[in-house]
Amino acid sequence: SVLKEVGFSGVFYDLFIPFLEELGYLWQSKTINIAHEHFISHLIKQKVLINLESVQYQNVKDDGKVYVLFLPENEMHDLGLLFLNYELLKKGCKTIYLGASMVLDALPYFNSKATDPTYITYITVQPIEKELPSFLKKFNRKVAKKEDVELWVLGHLAQKIKPKDIQSNQTVFKGISEVIDRIPQLIES
Repeated sequence: SVLKEVGFSGVFYDLFIPFLEELGYLWQSKTINIAHEHFISHLIKQKVLINLESVQYQNVKDDGKVYVLFLPENEMHDLGLLFLNYELLKKGCKTIYLGASMVLDALPYFNSKATDPTYITYITVQPIEKELPSFLKKFNRKVAKKEDVELWVLGHLAQKIKPKDIQSNQTVFKGISEVIDRIPQLIES
């Protein structure tokens, strides 16, 4: 089986991502409708959740680093962020997964519970492109408040962020694998 050969991460990168991209093209061309896309996305999400549970209770290496994963307000596309949570847990990282449509006002709470947490967000459709600079500034004003609280941003719309709009504590990534490459392996796989 492919799963035994390449593991769940390999299946996600090699099969699910290209398949989801193709679904997006089919939806945009009106070959399929939104119900088809939601149905397939939720089937894949079920697979991510099953595999997430298998790594969730393994030994987390407490290096003091905490990753807080959230989607911006009105963003509902959580599959990429959910898979990133799986990848981080698989590496032994401590994560707090907040999921979809999180208001920035709720996030400063985690600054008092963790030393310099790294916030990670995945932007697919919200905030819209013209609101991205405002979102980044608002994050720093409401959440970071100091330069050592990082925000990592990825997703389709994140690629449209202009370099001049990125603050010194913010990093835009091209994809999940780029984020994972930046995280040290904390436990043996």
